[in-house]
Amino acid sequence: MTVQPVDMPVVELGEGARWWASGPVQVDLLAGRLLSVGPQGIAEVLALDVPLGAAAPRTGGGLALVAGTSVHLLDDGADAPTVVIDTGLDPRSMRVNDACTDEAGRLWFGLMAYDATPGSGSLWRLEPDHSLARVLDGITIPNGPVIDHRRGVLYLADSARGLVLRGTIDVATGELGVLETFAHVPDASPDGMALDDEGLLWSALWGGSRLHCYDLDGSLASVVPLPASQPTSIAFDPTGGPALVTTARHGLAHPGDLDGRSFWVDLGRSARPALPYGG
Repeated sequence: MTVQPVDMPVVELGEGARWWASGPVQVDLLAGRLLSVGPQGIAEVLALDVPLGAAAPRTGGGLALVAGTSVHLLDDGADAPTVVIDTGLDPRSMRVNDACTDEAGRLWFGLMAYDATPGSGSLWRLEPDHSLARVLDGITIPNGPVIDHRRGVLYLADSARGLVLRGTIDVATGELGVLETFAHVPDASPDGMALDDEGLLWSALWGGSRLHCYDLDGSLASVVPLPASQPTSIAFDPTGGPALVTTARHGLAHPGDLDGRSFWVDLGRSARPALPYGG
């Protein structure tokens, strides 16, 4: 296994690694920047004046940006969002954190308090018709989420509690069942996650300098050490090339040279490209 730093400046809070059909992207969350990632390094796609938790392509072109406390829908070629779907939460104390899309074109995303007030986080579901539902409360720092469509399962990390949760999901209706503990990490915080083509769950461990790979029953299948203390997200190359792993230097009193860099990690795994938002 090889781990190669991406040729890039460090970022404060790298997050939101996704492998779109057009290639890999990530966000510089607190700076509100969407970045494309390639062999020559990174390039800024866009920058917002609010935190950007994640981004997804849209079925009809353009982008869905999970930013601030809202979802911003940007058309191709537009300089500003054409639609802003607001959660109604206070952007002075709350912000988005992570997101995923499902096969029905829905966008699932989490919000958290800046000060990580216990139990203040929530999970939301945005339908392609722009109707918005708050589907889960009582979590602190929601991360992931990620959906196994073949098995009808949603995974969600409650990072502050060191938990990865799992519950059933009706992909046709978006109905979410009760979430139960899938894995517990006592010495680090599960952050962003991804599923490979075999259905194994990969979790970036903030404060753990490693990735965990979990089998379908929640048992730990493998551990991959990384040369940065706060890994935050992972995305797989559909062709089986090296995965993209992001990290952060946010909150570190003495960050190392590689904290806040992203990495190409050769895991020998693949996954289909991220699904588009249908609205």
